Formats: sequence, C-alpha cells, structure tokens
Amino acid sequence: MSTSTTPRSKPVQSTSPPEGLSERDDPEFLTIGYSHFSISNLTALYNSTFAEGFSNDERQAAARALLRHNAHLDGTHFQSRVKGGLHPAYVGFNPSTNDKKARTLSNEELTEAALQDIFDVVTMQDRLDGGITVMLHCTGVKSASVQTADEVTVDLFTPRELHETPERIGSDITVLVQAFCQEFALPHFQRFNKHCNLEIITPPEYNVQAGSINVDGPQYLPFPLSPASSHIQCSTQDPSLFGVPANTKADSTPSAAICQVKEIANRSNAPLSLLPKPQPI
Repeated sequence: MSTSTTPRSKPVQSTSPPEGLSERDDPEFLTIGYSHFSISNLTALYNSTFAEGFSNDERQAAARALLRHNAHLDGTHFQSRVKGGLHPAYVGFNPSTNDKKARTLSNEELTEAALQDIFDVVTMQDRLDGGITVMLHCTGVKSASVQTADEVTVDLFTPRELHETPERIGSDITVLVQAFCQEFALPHFQRFNKHCNLEIITPPEYNVQAGSINVDGPQYLPFPLSPASSHIQCSTQDPSLFGVPANTKADSTPSAAICQVKEIANRSNAPLSLLPKPQPI
C-alpha cells in the first residue's frame, strides 16, 4: 500500500490483448514460461566486466536490479511451469550446487537479499516523492506448519510516521497485520501448497519466530530488527483473543480501527475474532 504526493495520470487500460496477440497468447492464458531471474544469470552478471571495482554486496545488488528490471511489465505474471503450478522464477527451481566458486548466493540468501531490496526501494520512494508506504509480506511455506493466524510471521515495512506518531500509526497497523494474516496469508499457504504438489516440490517448513502485535498497547508493534531500520518482523494475536474487550475502553486509543473492533466486542460481550475464519480452498 503506497500513496504519493506527486500527481500522476492514469494509463488507459485496454480490455483486449495487445495488437498481434490472440486471446490464447495473452499472459493470463500462458502457462509455460522462463525466468531471467535465476542464480545462474545472477552469477553471469556478477562475474561480468561491468561490476569490476565494486564490492561484493554492490555487485550482487546491481545484478539483481538488472534482472528484475520491468518485471511488473514483462507480461509473465500469470505464467507457471505447469498449469496451476508455480512461476518459473520460483527460487526452488534453481539447481543446487556445492561449488562455491560457481555461485554468488544460495536460494535462501537470494530470497532474503531480494526482500531487503524491496525495503530499500520503498524507503527510497517515500524519500523521493514524500509519499507513505506500508508493506506486508510473508513467504510461502508448508501449510501444515502454520495452522492459525498467530503462527504467521510477517515482514512489515513501516513509514517514518510510525516514529512521529507511534501510538496512532502503530495501533492502526496492528489491525492491518491481523487482517492480512487471517484473510490473505492462511488461504495463500493452502494455494501455495497445491502449486507445490503440482510441481512435485516440497514446500519449506516455517521456522521464523517473531514478537506478537499487541492490540492493547502501549507498545503495539515489536521493535525493528535494528534501531535504524524500517523493517519489523511480527506475528498476530490469537484471532479468538484479538477482539476480546480490553481492560481499557475503546475510546482510550487513537486508532479508529481498534475502536471499531473493541466496540463490536463490547456490544457482544463475548470473544470475537476480527474477521471470519478463512474457509478451506
């Protein structure tokens, strides 16, 4: 979620495939694809002459930036290796290698570095245009290892406003995190596991532990991963407890979202989850 103070015009949306493409050629109907974003291509760029004179981290960052350039416009967003499977760029498709000279990053290192790239980009974007961004992300994992929303760990980008008004921004973000985990993450894990089954790939186990949000404050969110960072890892509260009337009154918090949750819970005078339990897909 991002807003900018810079005015911008809306592009004209076409309802038909681009000229020269039939409906069968439209990206929505494509199933087989190829991804340039792979460890082998990263290694080739890393070792090319353009990267000479830069540090190891800088060379890796430059290679990732080049290979992901215009990824949101390349028309492959709906592609998969097999029908109903995973995108060709999925990190698990990279061949494993024990030759340290032949690689720059492992699969785990690549996904973590790519996530840090996102945090760098949204941080710089807010600085450039004076806008505000809130980003929530969770990685695809084995659904059996995550049964309830409070077991989901979210990587959260927080805007500078969190430092300026931590009580208001922090309390509102807790509601976003809770809703994201319940309504987006849990159903997604089920879909992701179905995609993995079609690709005959074992989904990774969930092994990340993070501090929980606290809807009652005053510390609504865990602390950032480092004092100067905008990156927070957090988990949700048990859905059955999130909407329970708190000891404090609903009007004691500046968060409109929390006020609404508390008022509903107080009226019912019974434990109430923020959102309905996700239905199996």
